[in-house]
Amino acid sequence: MARKTPAGSYAAPSPPAAQTPLLSQAEQELAESEQRFRLLVESVTDYASYMLDPNGVVTNWNSGAQRFKGYSAPEIVGKHFSQFFTPEDRQAGLPERILQTAAREGRFEAEGVRVRKDGTHFWASVVVDTIRDETGKLLGFAKITRDISERRRNEERLWHLAHYDALTDLPNRLTLCERLREALSSGAPLTLLMLDLDGFKEVNDTLGHAAGDAILKAAAQRIKSSIGERGIVGRLGGDEFAVVLPGFGDPTAVPEFCDRLIQAFRMPFPWQEQDTYLGLSIGVAMAPTHGDTPEELLGNADLALYRAKAERSRDYCLYQPGFRCAALARWQLDQELREALVAGQFELFYQPQVSLADYFPAQWDPKLGIHVT
Repeated sequence: MARKTPAGSYAAPSPPAAQTPLLSQAEQELAESEQRFRLLVESVTDYASYMLDPNGVVTNWNSGAQRFKGYSAPEIVGKHFSQFFTPEDRQAGLPERILQTAAREGRFEAEGVRVRKDGTHFWASVVVDTIRDETGKLLGFAKITRDISERRRNEERLWHLAHYDALTDLPNRLTLCERLREALSSGAPLTLLMLDLDGFKEVNDTLGHAAGDAILKAAAQRIKSSIGERGIVGRLGGDEFAVVLPGFGDPTAVPEFCDRLIQAFRMPFPWQEQDTYLGLSIGVAMAPTHGDTPEELLGNADLALYRAKAERSRDYCLYQPGFRCAALARWQLDQELREALVAGQFELFYQPQVSLADYFPAQWDPKLGIHVT
């Protein structure tokens, strides 16, 4: 029976010495041990275990290999193991590289896609060990393959959940920032649109979350249809979406592009035989004029969106440097008012309104002021 050397490869047993009664008994015990080992390996069904000669030809085959790959032993023994690989991997010389690596280093271990007898693909974890005799001569390879397709599917599902919105299947904020960073790294101009659905909260509160979810999915499809292949659409959260337009750097073309999106939302959203209407507000920031990082562009597009929603005279707004100063002034005023409330600095005054006919007070008008100490 082949045994493993300290180097990690397998060594075949040395030829038996001259026959003696004692050696005959030892050989008999060895043969019985080899038989038990062979039966054990061949009965395992949880993984594929088989042997290759130095050229990669299959020399034996266990029931696990038949279960995973679909070939019976008579069908596959004597065939080259490269037929388990995809045409692309065979053309790239992967089977030969695997045997070369195993022969050079004593072991090859990796994960990859393999092909069953019926042509279907599966993910496999592969270990290839060398088998050498006591002189170091290469006798072949021992190969173990496990089907890890279910594990890979679970990993892919988890990755998708981490990078895509579960409701609309659009890239989420994390993925959108990665795509935005990639586009910015090219140095080419781009435009970022931040979109907000006007009236969505009322629809969600009135018709319920099921209606809200259906409308969000329909809105995502309308945005994608309007953008086409020219840009990347993502959902930032709630009723906010974003569109990245790589290579789009002409500010004079922004109105036409925004109008196309807004027109897509003029049509009602049907829900249980009831039409629901929503508006669309858009904030626009352009690189490199308005920023050269994802965080800066998203922040400036958000400020432009805030201005578009506040003015209501137009449905879109291109970012201007003064927007940040105005936002900072609003924030500072909000903080000062909160601090004054906590410090008890508000005082109530009554201002009389006097009738000009007789100069008597007509009414007392309360005024709230801040007492500054």
